[in-house]
Amino acid sequence: MLQQLLTYSFITSRVGYIESPLHKRDERAHREKAQLNIFLKAPFGFTKTSEMMYLVENNYAYICTEHTEAGLLGTVRGDMYFRGDIINGANRLFVIDEYYLVEDKARRHLLTIMSHGWARRAIQTFSKRRINERGEGWEVNGETSGFMLKIRTSLALSTAILEKKVDEVTEMLMSRCFNLNYYFSKEDAIEILLGEKPIETPKIKEVDYIEKVTLPESVAKDLAIMISRLEIVPEDYGGYYMRAYWDLVKIATALAILDDRTEIKKEDVEEAYRYYPLHSLGFLGNQLSKKEIQVYLACRCKSSKQISEETGIPLRTVQRILRELKEIGIIKEHEYMGKTVYCQIVEI
Repeated sequence: MLQQLLTYSFITSRVGYIESPLHKRDERAHREKAQLNIFLKAPFGFTKTSEMMYLVENNYAYICTEHTEAGLLGTVRGDMYFRGDIINGANRLFVIDEYYLVEDKARRHLLTIMSHGWARRAIQTFSKRRINERGEGWEVNGETSGFMLKIRTSLALSTAILEKKVDEVTEMLMSRCFNLNYYFSKEDAIEILLGEKPIETPKIKEVDYIEKVTLPESVAKDLAIMISRLEIVPEDYGGYYMRAYWDLVKIATALAILDDRTEIKKEDVEEAYRYYPLHSLGFLGNQLSKKEIQVYLACRCKSSKQISEETGIPLRTVQRILRELKEIGIIKEHEYMGKTVYCQIVEI
């Protein structure tokens, strides 16, 4: 699951925007930022850094090493602009491995980058010389009062601090992300230590820059109707449903690109919709294990034996997890041709 989302996040970092016929302004089609952002909470020892290293080693991602405002965005000394660390994440995935190391001012800039694709920094001792620098996926412009950085990057934020009180800026950042809240058991740890649970590596497709991906009106409405059918997050959280909608569109964007298309089809949003229950549980802060997510994703009207064979998880463990997922309410069981099969709630 994490590897799939990291793959989608990387792919969308190479997209300029999503054009949608909905939310038109002055008869112009709406342009939505294409980048899918992720916020991961997982305990120490979860191997999240190891899983991300494959992306870093293959130049699909960059791990942040600077956590101050100046270190993140850059600064000016004399007539020189010194690039910030986030520029290394342009046109790919920018990973902040321990989010709470980032200072407050820098977090606010992450928020504007997520929302608008730019950040502005004021500098009192700024040079009189105009600054104008650019590279693939980024541009810096500045005069006497400071500079503005425009950048195209997908953000993956993670933390192993699970019980920390969430401040307002962090809450706003999380509202713009696909949230994953993992728990990590002794059994999971022993499996890794014994080499029984290999570290996953994503299947990445090299993607050139794509200026626009199109969301047709009929497909846009189909997804809105799908979301209206299922309520896990209370209905008075209307803002969540807007954010969830666009995150699913961004996943559908990646799926279309993986199929060598720049137009989203109904099949893309139908596949993206399977992530909707997990997106909702992440927003609510519910914890799931890797095995639970594996079993959920395999629940495509299959028997427990079929799910066990597909995932490699022992049958008894699969049966226990199926009971837990039924209690949570994201799968249901049915009788089909004399046997019990398990389906995701989105298929019902």
